[in-house]
Amino acid sequence: YHLLTIIGSSVEKVKNTKFLGVHLAENLTWTLNTSSITKRAQPRLYFLRKLREAHLPSPILTTFSR
Repeated sequence: YHLLTIIGSSVEKVKNTKFLGVHLAENLTWTLNTSSITKRAQPRLYFLRKLREAHLPSPILTTFSR
């Protein structure tokens, strides 16, 4: 880790961090943020797919998706 000094205060340099729900990488690409969102969405989409296969009405699917 490298330390950076800003207005007399030492700041640690990190490879990535999460700020306001957004993953920020040191190279400023969206890869880390996109993969994090995808990882969280996959189980939810699987669950909704299974509920749809059970022929549940749309209002119930909407309730579960929220």
